[in-house]
Amino acid sequence: MNEPTTPTNRLFEASLVALLLIPFGYLAYKWSSLPPSVPLHWNAAGEADRYGDRAALLLPLALILFVPYAALLLAPRIDPRRKNLSTSSKAFRGARLTLSLFTCCIALVVVYSADGHNVPPGDVIFPLCFLLLAGLGNFLPALRSNYFIGIRTPWTIESEENWRRTHRFGARLYFWGGLAGAVIVFLIDDQQHRFNFFLPTFLVFALTPVLYSYLLHHRSQRTEP
Repeated sequence: MNEPTTPTNRLFEASLVALLLIPFGYLAYKWSSLPPSVPLHWNAAGEADRYGDRAALLLPLALILFVPYAALLLAPRIDPRRKNLSTSSKAFRGARLTLSLFTCCIALVVVYSADGHNVPPGDVIFPLCFLLLAGLGNFLPALRSNYFIGIRTPWTIESEENWRRTHRFGARLYFWGGLAGAVIVFLIDDQQHRFNFFLPTFLVFALTPVLYSYLLHHRSQRTEP
């Protein structure tokens, strides 16, 4: 069952598209002042390690911004559990807005860096990643089981109870852990220390709900007659 097309839904989609076009507007504004060769890729230290023509920025920006948008736009039409997405449409829209804000900020950083500014990832990208977790944590408990967004493990997909409990646990971890992570990584002065904190911490936040889901499944298997 597809989500009905209503004025509210059309306004929401138009707002998301307008948000995702902001980096292109910023790029157009800066176009004439961009150097002939602009950075296109950065290493973990935030140093540019590949350069190209400024027109080459268009493709990565489009991929960053519109691939996630298109995938989640199509989800209610192609997900085998699209009825669940319709039931939890408010949480689904909130998660989509959170992800779009994140990709918009990342794209703006890319254009800003291409304009000759040095933006260490610890200054912006790492806090943004933690804030993405915190934002998604707001909506996880209300998301029903689906194949496109959420903590999708073999065990959450198989069991509604596993999905519900894993998402309640993950929501608290993502929200409070994401907020704490964003503050801590911002307060760390040294870039290498920021990276050393960010990578393992983010992986722990991402993988702990997966382990929790498995443990729930294992416990349920042991208690079954």
